[in-house]
Amino acid sequence: MKNIIRTTFTALIITLTFTSSILAYDPQEEDTYSSTPARGGKGRLGIQDISYSPDGKMLAVATNIEGVLIYDVPKGFELKQLTWGNNRVYSVAFSPDGRTLAAGSWDGEKIILLWDVETGSIIRTLTGHQAWHIAFSPDGSTLASGSWDNNIWLWDVQTGKQLRMLRGHSDKVWNVKFSPDGKLLASISMDSSICLWNVQTGKRHRILTLHRHHYSHRNSIAFSPDGSTLASGSWNNTLRLWDVQTGRRLGKLTVPIFTHGGVEYSPDGSTIMSAHCADVHHWDAKTGEYLGKLIGVGSHNSNVGLNMVMYSPTGRTFATVASHEVHVWDAATGQPIRKFISRY
Repeated sequence: MKNIIRTTFTALIITLTFTSSILAYDPQEEDTYSSTPARGGKGRLGIQDISYSPDGKMLAVATNIEGVLIYDVPKGFELKQLTWGNNRVYSVAFSPDGRTLAAGSWDGEKIILLWDVETGSIIRTLTGHQAWHIAFSPDGSTLASGSWDNNIWLWDVQTGKQLRMLRGHSDKVWNVKFSPDGKLLASISMDSSICLWNVQTGKRHRILTLHRHHYSHRNSIAFSPDGSTLASGSWNNTLRLWDVQTGRRLGKLTVPIFTHGGVEYSPDGSTIMSAHCADVHHWDAKTGEYLGKLIGVGSHNSNVGLNMVMYSPTGRTFATVASHEVHVWDAATGQPIRKFISRY
């Protein structure tokens, strides 16, 4: 089986070239592309965050110029644009039922907006926190927001009221993630620590001490689907695996290249994926065996490396982000499916 996996990943070595537009690639028609012109405007579209809908059919893209853009992944076109204020958005997340989209503003107002995905209207405004990263609890009742103020806020999604503030980090909070059962919240900070919080009580359950610089600014922590293991990505060429129950470090995964992006478990828990500069690397989640890299994923037309990678909840696709481009890939074949890019 491992030989098959190695062969599969070897076959995924690809080189890709794209033009500056929104492109849809049909894997059934070799070298055939359909193009939708990108929206006009001033400046350059900077992509700050992405989120898949639970069914994997929509992709929300947070930008620092145009608010939130929601794309139809199978068809390859823009469904909606959600705008307000100066349209600077730093974080975005679909609710578990896919009906609500949360977006953290970066326009000085310290607000998080909850949008009705179907109508595009604002349902509720959460005020008081300038969210760097946000995450819904698995049951959709709670929203967590981490910020540059070193704190994490928990919100009641139905009322929009703050439930509690989690204090304990001494520097910026880069990322927050709920455990699959919703009982724990993990947060990673520039203070070189990961905190595990009891969501019910708001108390810090455990502190995981990291090596200096072992953090990454996006998608840098991920729970395994069974909640037993936490993976952390970094800028220092390593991924670390932690036992959630004991806090013990289980192992270290290393790549021989500067680390730039985040870390993700596949929805079935079999593999760990991480973005490093221009490539996406895969490991066997159980054994830690290196399975290979997808060369060409970093063919984004950008002067910077990949800063984010994300599996769709279905596991059929994954998305990569670099600067002003989002590429969507077939997870089984490594072939490009969609490309969303803007001329700015």
